[in-house]
Formats: sequence, structure tokens, C-alpha cells
Amino acid sequence: MKHFSFLSFPAVALVMIFCGALLSCQADITLSLSDSGDSLLVDFSGQCGPAFTEMILAASEPGQEIFDTNEISRQLKASAFSDVKVNAKGSKISLSLKDQGCKSYLFTSGLLSLSEDKKIHVNINQQKLKAFYDSADEEIRLLLDLFLAPVFNDESMTAEEYVPMIGTIYGQEAEKEIAESHIIFNGKKTLKLADLLCGQESKW
Repeated sequence: MKHFSFLSFPAVALVMIFCGALLSCQADITLSLSDSGDSLLVDFSGQCGPAFTEMILAASEPGQEIFDTNEISRQLKASAFSDVKVNAKGSKISLSLKDQGCKSYLFTSGLLSLSEDKKIHVNINQQKLKAFYDSADEEIRLLLDLFLAPVFNDESMTAEEYVPMIGTIYGQEAEKEIAESHIIFNGKKTLKLADLLCGQESKW
């Protein structure tokens, strides 16, 4: 199996921000605008579940931490994000950053948009996530492929079908983590990870 460093690439870091790391039992994301109204501020915190922590470490170099905070920070800065702060301890991670001018992949991909009245809108759907997968490099696809997600494989499957399949392949603990994982946006909007991986559109 090819080894890779989890979240060592800017695009994977963006997946983390918007998909709750694809691993967290709970991820909290806060999206806000700067005082000037022309830059996006992102705060993220999440924790990788035990089953998926073991899965990722099994695909990594021996002794490697699950989160390479220095590399995450470096790559995000190289992708034109500023005020980047990344902290991790074991399976927990938090990060904050600024998207100056709202010009990053988050906006150019259509995942986020800014209305004329300066409100942030989120639009996550199968087409956008599949387009991201298709444009990602091999390292990122290796990570995403672990989840056998219908959204990345042009398959039609409900969350009720998908979750037991994960259990059959990875065991009951992984099934439980997928079933319980969710992302909370701005303390209000909750999105179940299984629904996301099955391509259910979420727009607000």
C-alpha cells in the first residue's frame, strides 16, 4: 500500500474543513466574514474516531502522527490562506485561517458563495464533490477511496444502505463512527457525514 501523510496537501485540508475531516465523530466549523466584509474567516475543530484513526495510521509511515501540523500550515499558506493556525494532539485537531478576498478554492469551486448583502452561502452537492475528487491527485484519492463513498464513484446509494456496507468491510466500530459522524456549521446547521458521502445536497 502506498504510504501518505494524512492532511499533507492543501486540497485535503479543504476537504477536512468542509467534510469534517471525513473522520470526525463531530466537527465544528464556523464561517464568518472579517470586519471589512471582504475576507472569509474559518475556524474548525474535530476529532478522528478510533476506528478511522487506526485505518489512516495503517496507511501511513510507521511512527507518523496522524496530523502533520507543520505541513498543513505550510500548504495552506502556499494556497494563499493567511493567519493560519493549526494545533493537533493525537486524534484531535483545530485550525483557523483567513481567505483574503474570498478567492480560494472554497469560492471558485462553488462550495461557498457571497451574496450582495454580505452573507455566506454553502452549496455542497454530488457534482461539486465528484469534481473535486476527479481533479485531486493520487494521494488525496487514496484517502478518499478508503470511504468507498458513492459520491466519488458515480453510484446511487442511500445512507441506510451505505452505513451497513462500511460495517461489513471495516467492522462495527467503523460503521458506528460513520453513522454518528456529523458536522455542525456555525453552531446551527448540522450535516450527517453519511448523507454527504451519499451525495445528498445541502444548501443554505
